[in-house]
Formats: sequence, C-alpha cells, structure tokens
Amino acid sequence: MTLDARMRIDVGGFRLEAALALDAGVLVLFGPSGAGKTLTVAALAGLVRPTEGVVRVGDRVLFDAGAGVGGGPGPPAAGGSATSPSTTRCSRS
Repeated sequence: MTLDARMRIDVGGFRLEAALALDAGVLVLFGPSGAGKTLTVAALAGLVRPTEGVVRVGDRVLFDAGAGVGGGPGPPAAGGSATSPSTTRCSRS
C-alpha cells in the first residue's frame, strides 16, 4: 500500500509545502527545529487540515482540498504550538 501526499499548510507567516510518495515501511523525518516535521505528521494523521493538497493511501482519498473531502479541525492558530504533546492532548479530547 502506498501513501501519496502533496500538501501546503499556511500558519501565520509560516508556509509548509510537503510532497511524499511512500511504499509500506518506516518513515523518518529529520530537520531543524521549526521546519514543520510535527505539522506534517499531524496533517497526515488528519489532526490538521492542509490549506491545499491531496492525501491518499492506496486508492482511498483521505483529504482533497479541491473536492472538499476529509480534513481535520483546521490549521493551528498562528503563533500556537503544534508540539506532539499538544497534538496528542487534542486528539484525546
């Protein structure tokens, strides 16, 4: 099964553009602090809605901004925190 994601997320003055095409296996994201690693994972998990883009797993469309399919609660507030602990707390609420 493959994961195909092409998305853009705008948060305040920060713009994240990510494109992933992966087969089954382990994914490791590296980058400096503030590069958007957690935001990318949150969008793939459906916890954050991308501004634009498409996320598919196999033939299943999980998110498509153009078609209005899927999406999480919305982009994080500008200046807010999207750390793993806050995302976990948000998903348990």
